[in-house]
Amino acid sequence: MAFRRRSSGGLIRGLMRRFIWPVIAVSILIVAFVWALNAMNVWDKTVDVIARFLGVEAAETADRFGDEVAQTGDEIIDDPRSILDQILNGEPPVTVPDIPLPDGGGDAPFLPDDLPAVTPGDDTDIDWAHVTDQLDSLGTTNTTAGQRIEPYDRDKHFGDWIDHDDDGCRDDEEVRLRDSTDVTLKEGSACAPQTGTLHDPYSGKTITYDRDDQPLAVEVEHIVSLHDIYYSGGWQMTYDERVAIAHDLERELVLSSRDENQAKKEKTPYEWMPSDPAAWCWYASAYIEVKATYDLTVDDDNRAFLGDVIAACSG
Repeated sequence: MAFRRRSSGGLIRGLMRRFIWPVIAVSILIVAFVWALNAMNVWDKTVDVIARFLGVEAAETADRFGDEVAQTGDEIIDDPRSILDQILNGEPPVTVPDIPLPDGGGDAPFLPDDLPAVTPGDDTDIDWAHVTDQLDSLGTTNTTAGQRIEPYDRDKHFGDWIDHDDDGCRDDEEVRLRDSTDVTLKEGSACAPQTGTLHDPYSGKTITYDRDDQPLAVEVEHIVSLHDIYYSGGWQMTYDERVAIAHDLERELVLSSRDENQAKKEKTPYEWMPSDPAAWCWYASAYIEVKATYDLTVDDDNRAFLGDVIAACSG
């Protein structure tokens, strides 16, 4: 019996059909699956399930809180939950500043004498009973119950900075003017600060900035990140409705240091809190105010965490 020698080209094609193409196909499916989990905002929970199954700590499998972590003083804390647990247990971290409590007020070690209001600069105190009612009224985020949600795209879903009140000044410039002191205006502009000083509501630091310095030391910050707004109900809204939230000068926008804004990015309170614990009270109330005003939702982790912050702040 005669055997026909198989050419090297035929051998390679055979290997491709039997092994290489299936490996490529499986790799594509895995990448698509991971992308879908991330788009549905359930990647972290999936990692936790896998980690528990393997018997390892989730933190060893994936960095839930990203590369940036909250800081107090010169020390880095793992996550906001850990520092709050210490506070509620009467064991405040050593780097929390010793701030006197108001008359008759509670045992939260970071509660300042004069509670910053929802918008820094407002002199009214926070009504914690009202904040509690607002938190209780919020629906629960569930973006995985058979809903098809278009992945978040900031430009597409929120657009760029605009002058929403038609007063001749873009909204981000209005925030810089409102929250800065010692302002000098950019030449030829009635709105854009060239230089100014910010008392950073998140870090408590005083920052002097100049527009010519890049990157700029201060940034306009959304108290509820646009990513959070989108996945907690904004995806169901019209474009104009989402833009109205993103440009709410009274509730949603503050000027902060670039470091704080970049550390926060898309994180929620359960994942990130201001590096100055004295800012936690007003930030939590501000976050809840935005959510309640626009009928947005919170997930279970944030509901529990914010409830504990309220308990610590209200004493």
